[in-house]
Amino acid sequence: SIDTERSAVLLRYAIAVLVVGSFATMLTLGASLSESRVNLFGPLLMLAVGICAWVILRLGKPMLASQVLVYGVCAVTTSIAAFTGGVRSPVMVIYPVLILSIGWLSHVRAALTLTLLVAGLTLGLWVAQRLELIQDNGLPSAAIYALHSLVVYALSSVLVVFILRAYQLRLKDLNKLSDELTEYTGLLEQNSDLLERAQAVAK
Repeated sequence: SIDTERSAVLLRYAIAVLVVGSFATMLTLGASLSESRVNLFGPLLMLAVGICAWVILRLGKPMLASQVLVYGVCAVTTSIAAFTGGVRSPVMVIYPVLILSIGWLSHVRAALTLTLLVAGLTLGLWVAQRLELIQDNGLPSAAIYALHSLVVYALSSVLVVFILRAYQLRLKDLNKLSDELTEYTGLLEQNSDLLERAQAVAK
């Protein structure tokens, strides 16, 4: 649940990766920023989404911050893909991480909803390419592919760490509860023995 401290920490990490990734993308593109508007506006929009999510999180609204982050990045990703190769765009690798993130930060239904949305957007981009509504501007540079892959790897590793830690903490809590129940059962058995002895003496 987003109300847990672990989810809030994960959200802060995700925002940090998004902001750093936006700056890294602009640095990687370098001179090509002036050649294409999407090269400039894409990273700037991602940066704006990250800043908005951070401000909302600072205001004490983590659920809203997670929705702004995930759906904002989804919208910007789709917009960038429409101008950078459609379904062949390097930003398409971001979608799976968004689904995992919203599933952790919110609930299963949110993850399923986003999955359907992403599937629809992907099919829409494919249809647009088939109808030649999306111009083929050529493949982006290999550096952009590498950078986006590194960002996805970073977010994936953060998700795995938080999922495993949450599992280990839950397992620890269950083991503690099991020990407490065992101790409580032993006390009940002792009290039962004492009661039987007392009844035997009374007779």
